[in-house]
Amino acid sequence: MFKFFRKIRYTLLNDGKLRRYSVYAIGEILLIVIGIWIALMLNEWKRNINQNTIEIKLLSELHDDLKETEKLFSSNLKMDYRIMESKRVIIDVIEYKMPWHDSLQGHFNLFNFWNTYSIKSAAYNSIENWGINNISNDSLRRQLSNMYQNEVHDLDESERLERHVQVSSLNDIISTNLDWGDINRVRPVNYESFLKNREFEMRLKAFMTFSQLGINNKRALLEKIRTVKRNVFEELERKMKY
Repeated sequence: MFKFFRKIRYTLLNDGKLRRYSVYAIGEILLIVIGIWIALMLNEWKRNINQNTIEIKLLSELHDDLKETEKLFSSNLKMDYRIMESKRVIIDVIEYKMPWHDSLQGHFNLFNFWNTYSIKSAAYNSIENWGINNISNDSLRRQLSNMYQNEVHDLDESERLERHVQVSSLNDIISTNLDWGDINRVRPVNYESFLKNREFEMRLKAFMTFSQLGINNKRALLEKIRTVKRNVFEELERKMKY
């Protein structure tokens, strides 16, 4: 191809056709520019295809993480409601001086149990390593940043605070008033004395109020997780159409 162009240039110059040569030279320059432009467009197209493929893969992994997180939160919240109910039963036992019955055993086993909540973040960490700004949907990018930079931190702090309050307000009185020798048969050391233990009742009421606030916050966070999961899925569907 280049030999062909050189031959034309040589012929035009030898024939003294300078004007025609100038027009030809301009045309050759335009062809080169157009060729470079096409090459750049092809490279950009390939880069966009590659970026889109990576984004689809990472968003798909993120959707799976959010789905697992949603299951964990839903399961833990169901258990936490059962734990709260057991706390209420223990309070009623003391307040109404209820006689021992085998149905109380499950409540004594469960009332001081706690769940651990966490937001799976492996896929989001991969997105950060790739570059969070590569997420093409601005709104979704902001939601992800808020979820994994703010909500995860707040959840960790609330979990830490709840454990601290539980240890500081309940553990000492629970350890001295209940027999933990068999975790499947937790019972008061002395049931008659336990029924008169107003301090135990008041501490448990206070902690139950604090726990309810934690449950409310986690329920609200679950709704945020569901919203982000839905938006990630919609973005995946949109991107996979192209």
